[in-house]
Amino acid sequence: MFISSMRLAKLLLVYLASASILASFVPQGLEAKAYAAMYPSFVSKLLVGSGFTMFFSSAFFILPGFLFFANLSACTAKRFVREIKKKGRKRFGPDILHCGLMLLIIGSTLSYVGRTEGAVELIPGDSVQLPDGSTLSLLDFQYERYDDGRPKAWVSLVELRKSGQSASKGYEIQVNKPLRYSVFTVYQSAYREIPVLRLDGPDGQYNLVPGKELVLSDIRVRYLGAHADGEGRVLALVQVSDSHGERIARLGVGEELVSLRMIGLDTRMASTLAVVKDSAFFLVVLAYLLITVGISMTFIQKAKDAA
Repeated sequence: MFISSMRLAKLLLVYLASASILASFVPQGLEAKAYAAMYPSFVSKLLVGSGFTMFFSSAFFILPGFLFFANLSACTAKRFVREIKKKGRKRFGPDILHCGLMLLIIGSTLSYVGRTEGAVELIPGDSVQLPDGSTLSLLDFQYERYDDGRPKAWVSLVELRKSGQSASKGYEIQVNKPLRYSVFTVYQSAYREIPVLRLDGPDGQYNLVPGKELVLSDIRVRYLGAHADGEGRVLALVQVSDSHGERIARLGVGEELVSLRMIGLDTRMASTLAVVKDSAFFLVVLAYLLITVGISMTFIQKAKDAA
C-alpha cells in the first residue's frame, strides 16, 4: 500500500528536514523589498514568487507534512494490528513512539494556528488583566549588571492572582526563565526608562506611563508624554475629556486639572513582558512524553533481545 510505504516515509523525512534547514537560513515573513535588498534580483524574486519566504505556512511544507502524517498513521495502525495478532513477545515501543510523533504534529499545528501573543509595559505597582480574568502584577523590577557594566539580568518580580487568590507570588521572571500558568507563558522581553506622571486625586495618587489612561467620574486623562517648554520646564502632555469636551493640556508640577493635581514627573524603569497564549502547549508536552516512553521501551526491548 503506497500510503504506508517506508520508502515514502524516508523521502518525506529527508525532504522536510532538508527544506526546513534551508528555510531557517532565509528570514521569514519580511516584505518583498527587504529580500530585494538582501539578495540578487533573480534570487529575491524566486524566493518571494515561490512562497519560500513563508515556507512553514506554505503548500511546500503543509502538503508534505500532511502526507507524512497520513503515512505515519497508516504505518502505525498496520504495525499495531500486526503486533496484536502476533504470537509470543509483543513490542509496542515503536507504536507509542509513532503515536507521540503524530500527537506532536497535531499539537504543533494547533499551536501555530491558535497561538496568540501580546506585550505589556509595566512599572512596579502596575497590573494587567489576562484574557482568563487573572491579574498579573509587577511588584519590582531589577536590572543587574556585571562589575564592568555589561548587562547581567533583567528580573521582573511578579504576582499572579486568580479569583482573588494568589496563584504565583514573588515569582522572578528572567530572560530564560518565563512564568508558565495554565495556557499562558509570560516572558521577560525588554526594559526601558520612561517618564512617569504622578497625579493626586480624590481617591489617592495615580501613576501614569505614556499611553496609559485614567478614568474618573468627572474626567478622563490619557498621558501622552513629557516635553520641555521654552523656559526649560518639563511639562506633561495629556489628552483630557471632561464636561468641557476633549482637548490637549500641558501640566506643570502643582497645576490642577479638574479633580486632579500634578505632583511630579519621575523617571522609572519599566519592564516589557510578552504574554503568549498557547492552548496546545500541554498537548506538545504529552507528545514528547510519549516519544520518550516509546524510545525507551524500544531500546529496552532490543537490549533484551540482544541478551
